[in-house]
Amino acid sequence: MAHPPLQWLSTLKLAQLKHLARATGINSSGTKPILSTRIHDEILYSRVPPSTDKKKTDATTILSIDMGIRNLAFCCLALKPPTTTTAAAAERAAIPTLTSWSRIALLPSSSSSKDAKEDPFSPSALAATAHALVTNTFLPLAPTHILIERQRFRSLGAASVQEWTLRVNMLEAMLHAVLRTLGACGGWKGQVVGVAPGKVAQFWLGDGGGGDADANAEEARGRGKGKGKGSKSARTKRAKVAVVGQWLRHPDSVVECSEELSGVLEGYLRRMEGRRGAVEGKEETGKLDDLADCLLQGMAWVRWEENRSKVLSKGPNALGELD
Repeated sequence: MAHPPLQWLSTLKLAQLKHLARATGINSSGTKPILSTRIHDEILYSRVPPSTDKKKTDATTILSIDMGIRNLAFCCLALKPPTTTTAAAAERAAIPTLTSWSRIALLPSSSSSKDAKEDPFSPSALAATAHALVTNTFLPLAPTHILIERQRFRSLGAASVQEWTLRVNMLEAMLHAVLRTLGACGGWKGQVVGVAPGKVAQFWLGDGGGGDADANAEEARGRGKGKGKGSKSARTKRAKVAVVGQWLRHPDSVVECSEELSGVLEGYLRRMEGRRGAVEGKEETGKLDDLADCLLQGMAWVRWEENRSKVLSKGPNALGELD
């Protein structure tokens, strides 16, 4: 039976439904009846209380993970509970605070791996790596929601499945398994959500931003240019790095940054602008696309949840307010 507040979905045109789906992080493919039903079923499941919810007394901490083994990036976004009912204060409280932002290598370099007694990519070794990562790095950040980037089995439309892709897929599955087990045993209370990177890119960059998920198959099959500087994937990466750089140049407008991250922020902008070399007393920031991806993913999810709350509270009048 349809939920009364969403009965108006059936009156929307297909283009409006697609816009609504993309603004709320829902798959926008399919015919009008299929899409309308999908939006109805998914939008009722709100995973984060709205920032204006007076019953919400605890802060929400979102841990966003960009998957990788030698380049795993993660960030923490804190959503403050509302402290007053004024519109200005509520809007201010809705701005997330970036409290942690880092990129780490889970395994040593290839040369060091060859000297190891056990294959670091064996199921037993990778399981130990996943457990240590969750218990020693992620859970001390006290996340209430953990977003894990969904992995694909093929990159750039290629027919072959690369061994490294399978390894990262295995790590992704193990992270889900560890968190699921901890939740069932009472070791952690929270929600785990898989996020498709194509949706994130499309949300921030528009229809041309799905490069990571839907890059030209011709580039991959053609002449080895799938990852060149002029490829669609490379252009998408540069665009995403630039979006985050714009946020950092104008702090507090989209995301606030804790003072502890000043060195990371400065290093990000220096590297993005081509000013190589670390600032004295501060470590040089590494690959920017991984750092950008985890932050864009977390911020997109926050916006999706805010848009879902708008749709549920304002009905069709929210269509013109969706970011």
